[in-house]
Amino acid sequence: MTSTTIFDLHHLQDVICHDLSTRDIRRCMLVCRSWHTNFEPYLWRYITVRKRLTFNKIKSDFVQSKLAQNASSILSIDSIFADIWPLFQNVPINNLTVLKSPSLSTRIANLTNNQKYAPQTIDLIIASPNLQVLETSFLGHSDLDSKRFMTAIRNHSNLRELSVVAANSVYCKTIRRLLFSCSNLEKVHIQAYIYGYRQAETPERDMQDLLAITGSRTPSFRIKELSFKCQEYHSFNYCLIPTLRLCHRLERFSAPKLQYLTGYSEIADVLSATAKLQHLDMSAIETLGSHAVLFINACVGLQSYRGAFHHTGVKDVYEALLQHWKTLEALDLAGTGADIAASAMMQRVLSRCPNLQQFLAMGPLKRIEPSKAFADGDPILEESDMVRPDASLGWVCDRLRVLKLQFRARIVPGSEDGSNMTVIPEQLVSELSRLTQLEDLRLRWVRHKDEKPIEELAASEIEAGQKSVSKLLDVLSKLTGLKRLELRGFGAFIDKEALKKARGQWEHFIQRILHIGGS
Repeated sequence: MTSTTIFDLHHLQDVICHDLSTRDIRRCMLVCRSWHTNFEPYLWRYITVRKRLTFNKIKSDFVQSKLAQNASSILSIDSIFADIWPLFQNVPINNLTVLKSPSLSTRIANLTNNQKYAPQTIDLIIASPNLQVLETSFLGHSDLDSKRFMTAIRNHSNLRELSVVAANSVYCKTIRRLLFSCSNLEKVHIQAYIYGYRQAETPERDMQDLLAITGSRTPSFRIKELSFKCQEYHSFNYCLIPTLRLCHRLERFSAPKLQYLTGYSEIADVLSATAKLQHLDMSAIETLGSHAVLFINACVGLQSYRGAFHHTGVKDVYEALLQHWKTLEALDLAGTGADIAASAMMQRVLSRCPNLQQFLAMGPLKRIEPSKAFADGDPILEESDMVRPDASLGWVCDRLRVLKLQFRARIVPGSEDGSNMTVIPEQLVSELSRLTQLEDLRLRWVRHKDEKPIEELAASEIEAGQKSVSKLLDVLSKLTGLKRLELRGFGAFIDKEALKKARGQWEHFIQRILHIGGS
């Protein structure tokens, strides 16, 4: 009677190895010869080549033999070196699902290789019937290669996601043909600098050729997510708008950067006819708040919004967002400007959107000196807007999982000896204590410029400030779902003993990243 091992149940083995890292698989291979044989194919599932040293190893005869031996196990290849693709031409990678060939614009040799080995990249796309995700910087190097590339995209039955970040300038005609070639895809991301039509070309004649590509006089695209972070000048009404009119299933849209502001109102008018648009990204542009309002109003049941810096009309943008208070789940307002009206409007958003799960109003700090850093244009919640006479007017976003917030508050001295001094507003601590589902919290304290420097505070005042911050740490330690915490600007008021106690209470966290800095 023969015994059955786990390796005889291939499906179960796949489930076990699915979540194992490369390091874990290598450890399993060291157990015994049988484990080495059965776990080795999973070592080649995801191939990433980001360094020239790794590329040189891939070219070795030993690795090439291993690739040929485990070709059926390869699921993903990610390489910035386009000259790697000829190495895979003789390897039958039938199960490849992800192919990424980005180009680093800072490396001239890398750009040259992408042009040189474009035919091999296209051959690999054609030879991978199960390919679902494709990322490339190749576009417009030559008319012949462009046509082959678009034909491969159009005829691929399983491809669902395409990302093209063109390192060179591209004509509008090429972008239009690419968009029409992606009619059967679900996610499309295009980033390029777009020229207008050549003098010998006309958009009307080209439109007839595009309809011939789709095989229908009234085509309907399957695109659900369109990220069009391109710089367009005279070509937006020939390139983007005709495509948007055919995207009846569009759910996510990222707006392009236009030279003429009137183009945004035309795009918003087209989007208003899309009944399923629920996710909007305006981060690639800096425009008037009135234009952002047009885009927000074009959405039906807006669920997520990523904003941009608005020169005027910040309050109008918040008012438009509050029209979707029932459906809003994610707001990214980092870099949208520290307008005087932004604080009160942020408080209104937090007090009126019950389904909000992500509220991001603080971006990464930019380091200008070793000891100084600043946040670029992030809105700030003022202490005066936190205070509410009625407790029922507090935050209602009990489902909030991610919160990134800057707040400005004065140090309240308390008694004459500095005791009972408050650094963090009690209203803010009270609101945070109710966010039981919070997983990621980033807070930054911004001080008023006319306040006395922390270095000039008395020892009793520092001690009282430490008690105030310790109270916050005690409240946060009771949020059992918290996995990441960053407190910036509190460095002088951190009690090491209180911090040590809080760390001890947070031992059950799956991921614990605690950063407490002075800036």
